[in-house]
Amino acid sequence: MPSNTTGSLSATGSVTLAKSNRAKDATFQISGTYGTVTFVFESSADGTNYAPTNALLQTTGANTTGTVSPADNATLSYKVVCPNVQWVRLRVTAIASGTVAVSATSDDLSTATTTPDPVVHAADAAIVTKEGLVLLTKGSAAAMTL
Repeated sequence: MPSNTTGSLSATGSVTLAKSNRAKDATFQISGTYGTVTFVFESSADGTNYAPTNALLQTTGANTTGTVSPADNATLSYKVVCPNVQWVRLRVTAIASGTVAVSATSDDLSTATTTPDPVVHAADAAIVTKEGLVLLTKGSAAAMTL
């Protein structure tokens, strides 16, 4: 199932999304009535040590790493590609007025279908399996037709 979280920030703070290890990215929706704010997307493998991470602004495809200074009251959507971490956060600094509303969701790879067990093929003969993994286990030269 996808992970999701929401938060409303009226001062310096952050909204953190704990995602599945299998999820490869997260989407952050940012809105509100706010003025004079900066934010940065960060990721962490351990939930303690965070580092800036890339984020793509969905409307333009612009890539950012580091501090973003949006226009006052901007409604934005960012995709954060983060396949090897479990936590992603949006850290907001210095809201002059109002609040920043944040909604974050990870993709849902945890419901992906599992790989079927491999088919073992150990003798000279045609391999009739059409999909999946076939293990060839004959101990000598083999005459197997695909």
